[in-house]
Amino acid sequence: MGLSASIITSEFVCSKELGEFCFSIGGWLVEGGGGGRYGVNNGDTNVWLAIQSEWMTEMLYDQDFDNACAKILCAPPKVVIEMECGRGSKQDSLYVYVAYMFSKKWNIVLCDIDERILSPAEIEARCAAECGDLLSGS
Repeated sequence: MGLSASIITSEFVCSKELGEFCFSIGGWLVEGGGGGRYGVNNGDTNVWLAIQSEWMTEMLYDQDFDNACAKILCAPPKVVIEMECGRGSKQDSLYVYVAYMFSKKWNIVLCDIDERILSPAEIEARCAAECGDLLSGS
């Protein structure tokens, strides 16, 4: 299994909206994913995305984490989208690109694979530094 990162948003995002977003950046619905698991690919690297239903029970009990997210979001966190990062040559950048594209539509923070919480500006800067080839194709 690959590494995991999370998109955390202060807005309600449903599975249909997540799907439309993934399709807009070349993603697909994962077979057997229960209608709520999507994939995005670039070369030999995949990222799988799904809205976490356990968000309310697992993450909201970590007050420090929630407060850090809320401070950046200027609102309480409402939805978490887990990104499972597959192995490959772009495993450290594809999920950042996905989060950056997501941030163009929704108010988010990114909890990266090293468990750092990144603001939209930090996501954009990191994407500009690490995802040049991905950005040139969008």
